[in-house]
Amino acid sequence: MFAINGRKNMYRMIFIAGLLFTSLLFTSQAWSQCLETKAVNVVQGDFSTLKLVAANEMFESIKLEQSSTTKATIIHFWAPWCVPCLKELPALDKAMATQKNIRVIPVNIDFINKAEGRDLFSKLGIEQLPLLFDTHDLFRKLKLRGLPATAVISADRTEMKLVHGAISWGCENIVAELTQS
Repeated sequence: MFAINGRKNMYRMIFIAGLLFTSLLFTSQAWSQCLETKAVNVVQGDFSTLKLVAANEMFESIKLEQSSTTKATIIHFWAPWCVPCLKELPALDKAMATQKNIRVIPVNIDFINKAEGRDLFSKLGIEQLPLLFDTHDLFRKLKLRGLPATAVISADRTEMKLVHGAISWGCENIVAELTQS
């Protein structure tokens, strides 16, 4: 009888230890629950010379320069066939409506015509974000893989965070945490 109770207690202890470990793992960073992925790479370097070029709806090249008042630049890569991307865009649009000193650049890596792009943004209720296209292989140059993907460049351009996977843009502190150097 003692052996059976001993085993039950051992299993209970293992179960409790597992729960404790899991809770510590997922609360190690306050914003980890806002990321559906743990794939966040922080790259240190001089990104002041990084040429960020995309095309607007007219497929005219525009430079994605950072102004002196910009706290950070968020470059969010998406495609119209990417279901998680389409879920993220409206939340990103709402989150950025309140962020005045953060520049958000949503870049479509798939080519759709401007009418389809505008229709898609309209259906998704996107009002703040511009419709931009990756005509200069920016996605590949940043060595990103998979969608959605986000690159966050610090204001002083000395740090870039690369997030592979979905972000819950509705989380309270996610923008502050991602843009903090």
